[in-house]
Amino acid sequence: TNVATLILERNHIVDPLPSTLVSLKNLSTLNLQMNKIYEDFPSWLCSFPLLRTLVLRDNFIAGTLPISCYNLSSLVTLDISMNFIEGTVPDSIANLTSLNAFIICYTFLNGSLPKSIEQMTNLSVLSFGHTFFEGGFPLWICNMHWLRALEFGANNYSGTFPVQIGNLKNLLALQFDKNQFHGPFPEVLLNLTSLEVLDMDLNLFSSTIPNSISVL
Repeated sequence: TNVATLILERNHIVDPLPSTLVSLKNLSTLNLQMNKIYEDFPSWLCSFPLLRTLVLRDNFIAGTLPISCYNLSSLVTLDISMNFIEGTVPDSIANLTSLNAFIICYTFLNGSLPKSIEQMTNLSVLSFGHTFFEGGFPLWICNMHWLRALEFGANNYSGTFPVQIGNLKNLLALQFDKNQFHGPFPEVLLNLTSLEVLDMDLNLFSSTIPNSISVL
């Protein structure tokens, strides 16, 4: 068929998705967010050669992300947030060379966030809060000076705030709420003069907010 855009968000879809959708060879946008889809991630969802946008946000999709999803070279937006998806993100995520937004918050993904993401120079939005990744905050993210939005709330990061984040001067949104960073207010944030959203609530910062915050 000729259907290129299929938007079914905010319905009450519960049953597994029909695999006959795979016949939509021209599909470039598939948006199924905010339904009640109960099933393991269907592998055929990653078989659309022209797919640019895949949004599955806020469903009950479980299982792991098929390795074939990391071969969708045209994919620009991948949002699987607020699902029961588990497993790890492989190094082959870097194969998604066109990806602009990688949104995986509120999932059960675990292991380590792969450093290969650092190679993704088209990536503008990286959201991985409320996940189960291990270790501390991955400092290599601070080399991605092209990022526009970074979210890593509720990941149990602790210690002093990573000053290297001050290198991300193109950020418009920075969210690291519900972690355990402590110490004085991280004045390195004052370097981020393009910021429009700063969410740092429910951490353990102890000093007063500097008057110079008005530069933001």
